[in-house]
Amino acid sequence: MSNFALRISDFLSIHIWVPSIGITVLLLSAQPALSHEAWLLEPKTMLELFDAPLSGVWQSVSVVSVSIAAALFLAMVLAEYLDRRFQPLEQRLDRKYRDRMRHIALLILRVTLGSMMIAAAIGFNPRYGTEIFAEPTLFVPDLELTGATTAASIVAGIQLLAGAALVLGLYVNLASVVTIILVAVGFILFGPQIMLSYAGHLLAPAIILIAEDPDRFEHNNPRDAHVEKLVQRAFPFLTLERSLVMMRVMTGLTFMYLAVMDKFLHSPQLEAIIESHFMPTFGIPPEALVFVMAAVELAGGFALVVGIAERLVAGFLIGAMLFFALVLGESPLLHANIIGILIAIILLGPGYIDTKQSLRPGRERITFATVRIVAVAVVATSVALSSLWVSDLRARVPAADARLVHYTGSEATQPRLDGVKITQLDDQFFRVDIATRGFLFTANQLRADDLPFQGHAHVYAGSTKIATLYGREGIVGPVPDDVTILTITLMNTLHCYVSTNNGVLIIEALIHRSTEHNYFN
Repeated sequence: MSNFALRISDFLSIHIWVPSIGITVLLLSAQPALSHEAWLLEPKTMLELFDAPLSGVWQSVSVVSVSIAAALFLAMVLAEYLDRRFQPLEQRLDRKYRDRMRHIALLILRVTLGSMMIAAAIGFNPRYGTEIFAEPTLFVPDLELTGATTAASIVAGIQLLAGAALVLGLYVNLASVVTIILVAVGFILFGPQIMLSYAGHLLAPAIILIAEDPDRFEHNNPRDAHVEKLVQRAFPFLTLERSLVMMRVMTGLTFMYLAVMDKFLHSPQLEAIIESHFMPTFGIPPEALVFVMAAVELAGGFALVVGIAERLVAGFLIGAMLFFALVLGESPLLHANIIGILIAIILLGPGYIDTKQSLRPGRERITFATVRIVAVAVVATSVALSSLWVSDLRARVPAADARLVHYTGSEATQPRLDGVKITQLDDQFFRVDIATRGFLFTANQLRADDLPFQGHAHVYAGSTKIATLYGREGIVGPVPDDVTILTITLMNTLHCYVSTNNGVLIIEALIHRSTEHNYFN
């Protein structure tokens, strides 16, 4: 009886549950808001801006681009100097407070990641145009599951359980492995172009949580200890120091990817956010402000990757993210995992493959610093000369954002393909009349109508496409004599299948051939 009471007391222990649940409630209590280019704009608006021309600062080398690049170079050189100057003091503090900071960092990592997963699974933070709790997502608002897979409820349920386990400190190592598997599922459902925007910020905390032994804020009992040890034995190479290196490198690479893909290549989208949400620009033109944001994000990510003043850079990025959250009215939950990672970097440091290498001889330290400064110069030069590579790279990026293919909106706006009427005109040509609802036929890239579902239809005779219809009616052919069925699919303006809650809109129509034809003039 005493053992049972002891277990109950441990289960209800304040030092275990209060920190986890307290942080989670704080995050979830914030007003849900929208963030990120793909979260803060309607899919329709994103399509309109996808191929919009770049602003002047992106089209040619200018005083603005060179000045910003030069300022970044000087700032990173200064950061490298300060980092080396105060490194001995920093490492003495690490040795003194490392264990205490480790517990706090692990708590923050698992609770921020778990809270975000819970909110995504229940649809608490939807993307623009979707009602709260109406659409389960995978980690972030724009990865809507219903349009991406028929197993949306299963994926959301697994995500909910893993998130709850992380928040409550139960089977943390196992929940971290499940999180990594869910990231892999995201690559399958949404493709690498999209998931690379999020994967590093999701995998980084999961990897470090796999490697770590249970901490004093984690609820443990003999039953889950076996599972924890089994998972840790499967990843013996993941020590704390190595995990820290992997965490900051993956985080930095993701920042760099976001800077290039979402800001350098698609700056009109962010400019639209600044203007539509009345974000203060302090007299700076929106296009110049976006250029500064892109350059800083690229440089900050690079600094984390190569190891330049990691704690200083992490603190600066936290400040920048909180500022934009404040001016845009964002919920802290949307970027909770990223802020958790940056806080962990501040608390635990950059990590070293071998702790004995943390204090290097003077000559070797100078060599490493020189290599980093040269790399910084290359990054700064690429920013200054971005107009020489942005347009070319932008043309190579796929024209369709897969997140838009899965956009479904509310039930009232769901498109339908009700039927097809086929009239024979001669031996091989037929008139096709398509009955739809909630779908606008258009030959344009996008029209300024309220319907989010717009595009055209593809007509197939067997496996061969014989026509593209930009209206409800059209003449198709020639249809081979041995073909008795025409297949019609609705496509969006980016030539992707229109997907709804009920799947891809496709219908098969039987051909009735006769010797009497309705010849057309």
